[in-house]
Amino acid sequence: MEENVKIEAQEQGVKEAQDTKVVEKENLVPISRLNEVIKERNELRESVAVSKQSEEQARAKKLEKEGEYQTLLSEERNKSAKLEEQYNSTSEQLNSYVTDEKSRLLEKLPEEKRDKYVDVDLTTLRNLAEDLTESSKANLKQENAGLQRKNLPENPFKEMERGEQRKNWNDILSSYKK
Repeated sequence: MEENVKIEAQEQGVKEAQDTKVVEKENLVPISRLNEVIKERNELRESVAVSKQSEEQARAKKLEKEGEYQTLLSEERNKSAKLEEQYNSTSEQLNSYVTDEKSRLLEKLPEEKRDKYVDVDLTTLRNLAEDLTESSKANLKQENAGLQRKNLPENPFKEMERGEQRKNWNDILSSYKK
């Protein structure tokens, strides 16, 4: 009886796995088709923007012909005010970014050089900070690289005197400091 239950469970399990695979394959969309749809959408957005702009220009020409310059002038002033607000907010954000970035880069420089480079533009300051931080890293020469750690026999402290033990202990400790 247990064998029949196991066989039925195995058969059902296999059937469910095949069903899920078929469903997954049906929902797949080729990337080329997706790219085509995205391209069409972008083209439609561009055409809508162009048509809105041409409608606005036609409306402006119509108002000019009718002699309603005051209406056109007030609309242009409204547009100008909106653009000025956008410019001011963007300018403030940019200035705050530049000052934050400069202060961050100046903190990387040594204190005695910070005053010299306060008025330097951002890209030059970035390059300078990179150069100074790279040169401050200490590199070991190839011949000295492996000399910091000494290989000691299994338990050399049993055979050493007290002075030798202390000397080697400092070497061991200094090899772990980095």
